Amino acid sequence: MDVSEDAAALVNTVAENKAKHTNSDYLRALLARRLQKIIGRPSLNTYLQIVEKKKLKNCPINREDVAAAEDTFGPDVGTLKGKTVRTSQGRVRINLLPIPALIMDRYRHVTLAADIMKVNGVTFLVSISRAIKFGTVELLANQKMTTVLVAIKNINNLYKHRGFKLDVLLMDGEFESICSELAGIGEFESIRGELAGIGITLNTVSRDEHVSDAERHIRTVKERSRCTFNTLPFKKIPAQMTVQMVYSANFWLNVFPVSVR
Repeated sequence: MDVSEDAAALVNTVAENKAKHTNSDYLRALLARRLQKIIGRPSLNTYLQIVEKKKLKNCPINREDVAAAEDTFGPDVGTLKGKTVRTSQGRVRINLLPIPALIMDRYRHVTLAADIMKVNGVTFLVSISRAIKFGTVELLANQKMTTVLVAIKNINNLYKHRGFKLDVLLMDGEFESICSELAGIGEFESIRGELAGIGITLNTVSRDEHVSDAERHIRTVKERSRCTFNTLPFKKIPAQMTVQMVYSANFWLNVFPVSVR
């Protein structure tokens, strides 16, 4: 006897359970299970109370029939699937470690490099800070000025929460030209003014130059994302899976310190 036969020997079938009862008892058990489904699949204890206390008028079954149904057919499948809840997991302990004073003294004022990245048609604002090399990825619903501004403010709040001060934001010169085409020069300057209002100086490089820190981080994030995608058993994935794949790649890049040469 192999392992599968041993496992099968431990499983009771309906036919085996049926053999324990007479034909009339089996039919009444069948009726009891059918009635349980009709009245909305109450739990076993609730069902027994309904039957015993005659809450269901002209009910043709009794407690023994309900017990026979449970013994013959086991728990109702619909009840198991509909009422079984996810088991509670242990609480995640969040422990924010204090940033060493040496780092805060030297690198409290942050210069941030940022650029627009697209993965499978999904747009992100990717940034990485110089010196401390902390990367962020913000999903963009579109490339409008207001949307990009909200993303930049979210990044600023993230640094501010840990005691850093975002002073300079470096962006590609192409970003300024695209923004000027979409919203006009005046709108772009208003964004620059809003950032200046919260202490951030927006600096865009010339048209033929690129922000190397942001370009390199984008390339790394895309490489990590491709590695994950190529191991998936799908040829196409939904946009939300793409977003989470990019977030995961950026998260693990931040986990391990970057070697500075």
